[in-house]
Amino acid sequence: MYCYELYHQSRCRWPRRSRFVLNREVDKRGQPLELMCERFQSPDFLVHRPGDMRGNHLVMEVKSADGRPAGIRKDLETLQKFRHVAGYARGILLIYGEGRGVGAHAIGV
Repeated sequence: MYCYELYHQSRCRWPRRSRFVLNREVDKRGQPLELMCERFQSPDFLVHRPGDMRGNHLVMEVKSADGRPAGIRKDLETLQKFRHVAGYARGILLIYGEGRGVGAHAIGV
C-alpha cells in the first residue's frame, strides 16, 4: 500500500510540463531491457522519457524497514543493473517505517 500511495502523491505533485514521466513497475517486454527484467523484477518506480533510452533519469526501489536482507540485496542488484546496463542516471533505495534489522543489514550489502 505504501508504494501505491507514494506513487499517487508523487503523480499529484508531478510538474505538468516535465520532460520526464513517473512510471510505476514498467513492463519492459519487447524492449531492449526485456531480458534484464526477467531476471531482475521491474523496479518500483522509473523516471524517464518513454521510448527514449537516453532519457533514463531515475530508478527507485521501495522497501519496508521490516524487510529481509535478501530482498534488500535483490533490490540493490536491480538498481545497479538499471544504472549500469540501462543507463539510468540515478538509483534510489527508499526504506520506510521503523523495523528491526534492515537498516543494519543494508549497510553491509
